[in-house]
Amino acid sequence: MPETSELQAIREHIAGTHRQLRRIVESREFTGTVGELHGEQLTRVPRGFARDHPAAHYLRFRQFLASREYPADFACDPNFYPEIVKVFRQVVRLVRYLNEPLLAAPRATGYLPDIAKPRVRLLDVTGQGLCP
Repeated sequence: MPETSELQAIREHIAGTHRQLRRIVESREFTGTVGELHGEQLTRVPRGFARDHPAAHYLRFRQFLASREYPADFACDPNFYPEIVKVFRQVVRLVRYLNEPLLAAPRATGYLPDIAKPRVRLLDVTGQGLCP
């Protein structure tokens, strides 16, 4: 879950660019792949935002989760890797959107903290002793 200051920055970003968020999470590709955005939410719109704000629903979120579950044996299916890549392609759009306000200040100063440096590499795991 984001820290309080990070969550405030994300909410301000959502309030100002809610159409962009809607294009991501309400797109046919996103909902068809991972369903609806979910996660812990407040019961009301947070202080400082209008109750009738067009993004009121998204401003209530404290967590922004997008996921898809598969049975364990799917990991050995030949379609596993392409399916996971399909999910990642949809989720990365949301992650990039949510990270925009968090990375904006470090980019402006030229300082990028270690935590913000990409460390993930997708590997092809379609065999190689993982499955019978």
